[in-house]
Amino acid sequence: MFTDKQSLILCAIVILGFIITGITGLLDNYAILFALLTLFLIIIFNVVREVILNHSKKRKDKNNL
Repeated sequence: MFTDKQSLILCAIVILGFIITGITGLLDNYAILFALLTLFLIIIFNVVREVILNHSKKRKDKNNL
């Protein structure tokens, strides 16, 4: 879904977003909270997807040997 560089950039955006909106008090706004949580869930989905794909590739390679 995302490359490593894209994932790191997305993580940085989410972290900075939570820090900046938390300090300024904008995190109480539901639209901003929804946007940050959506980005966070996209990151989690991407990590889980990559782990499952890598696990299945390793299992397939191991069976082919």
